[in-house]
Order: sequence, then C-alpha cells, then structure tokens
Amino acid sequence: EVQAQRGADLGQRMWEYNVSLRQRMDMPVISVAVVLSPGTPGISLERYAERLFGHEYPLLEYWQIGLRDLAAEEYVEAEPALAGALAALMRPGALGRPGLKIALLRRLRGSSLDDARVFLLVNTVETYLRLQPEEEVYLRRQLREMGDNTVEATELTWADEIMQRGRAQGLEQGLEQGLEQGLEQGLEQ
Repeated sequence: EVQAQRGADLGQRMWEYNVSLRQRMDMPVISVAVVLSPGTPGISLERYAERLFGHEYPLLEYWQIGLRDLAAEEYVEAEPALAGALAALMRPGALGRPGLKIALLRRLRGSSLDDARVFLLVNTVETYLRLQPEEEVYLRRQLREMGDNTVEATELTWADEIMQRGRAQGLEQGLEQGLEQGLEQGLEQ
C-alpha cells in the first residue's frame, strides 16, 4: 500500500489486504505501508487491533515506512535501485537537494539496469525531486565546473522519449504522405 498521507483507517485496510492476499495465494503475507507524507516516523512496526467487549484483540502487525522522515544519504546506494530512486522522497541532509539529485542520477546511470528501467527510475527522481529555479542553476553550474554531464545524460524522462519517438514517427509518416500526394498530383497533370 502506498499512501500520500497516513489515514486513520490505514491499519484496517492493511488487515483487509493481508487477509485477502493470504486467502488468494495461500501463503504467508508480510504487509508494508509506504507513506509519502512527512510526520510518519521512518520505519516502524505498527499494530492493528480491534476492541470488543472491553478487550483488545491484535489482528495484524505491519511495517510502515515514512519516506519523508528517512535520511536520503543512507539509501542512495541501496539495492535494489528502486530504493535509491525513492531517496528522492527522503530528507536530503548534507547533500542538499541539488547534491541528492546528482547522486541519484549518477547511481541510476551507473546501474546495470536495462534502459527501460533506468528511464522509469529517472522519471521517479525527476517527478519527486523537482528543484527550484535557483537550485537548478546551482546544480548545472556545479556539474559544468566538474565536467560532468550526469543531468544531461539522464534528463529525458520515459514520457519525453516516447513523445520524441511519436513525433519522429509522425514526421516520417507525414513526409511519406506528402511524397505520395505530390506524385499523384504530378501524374494527374
């Protein structure tokens, strides 16, 4: 379960998901909630219980991961690469936001993942670690001074690449149709 904000009914929903998966798969299930809003304490083991006739009945323990309250520096190099990409949602710490972005893009560019997965993870970083204009200027100046093309090499998001392919394909089809029409008009005259 991925939550933008932790709702009061999260424990009950986690229990319902757990029971449903266990019945469907007939296997043990470990439940994990990833919360994207701040104020959820890092990684914690939560307990869902119901109270009936004055007695509390524990039903489920599940892991809760509050990404906004974790230190990104601890996860930049983590495996799998998705953990590193999710660091874009964490506290940047001493790296600062521009430094964190550089570290994450270098990590993804240097990974052994195929191009499609790299683009998806870069898109995650680009989506969740949007820099302010002054941070972007600082980032590009730092990279230029270091002779590093990390951002330029990974700047295209998956959606951008698909759009570029679509434009190229549309241009190619348009040229073909234009040639055909020109030939037809030339033959008619």
